[in-house]
Amino acid sequence: MSHDKDDQAPRGEIRPEERDAFRRRSEALGRKLEDVKESRAEPDRNMKLQGQGMAAAFKYMIELLVGVCVGAAIGWFLDRQLGTMPLFLIAFLLLGFVAGMVNMIRAAQKESAKIPKGTAQKPSLDDDET
Repeated sequence: MSHDKDDQAPRGEIRPEERDAFRRRSEALGRKLEDVKESRAEPDRNMKLQGQGMAAAFKYMIELLVGVCVGAAIGWFLDRQLGTMPLFLIAFLLLGFVAGMVNMIRAAQKESAKIPKGTAQKPSLDDDET
C-alpha cells in the first residue's frame, strides 16, 4: 500500500482539484434545485388562485342563500300570525331572492374593484373556452 506523498492530501484536507470539482458539482446541483423550485412554485400560485376563486363563489352562494332563507322565515312568520298561509311566504321568498341577488352583485362588484386594471390573466391551457 504505497502511495506517493504528492497523490495524497494531508489528512482532513482535499486537494485543490478535488475542491474545484466539488464546487462545480455543488453549483450544478444548486441550479437544478432552483429549477425544480421554480417549476413547483407555478402550481402553488395556481392552487392559491383557485382556492381564492372557490372562496369567493362560496361567499356569493351564502349571500344568496341567506337572503332567500331570511325572506322565507319572515313570510312564514307573518303567515302564521295573520293566518294567510301561502301568501306572505311566497311574497317574502321572492323578495328574499331579489335581496340575495342584489347582495351577491354588490359583493362581486366590491371584489372586482379590488383588482387593479390591466391585470387580466390569459386563459390557461386547460380552460374549455380557449
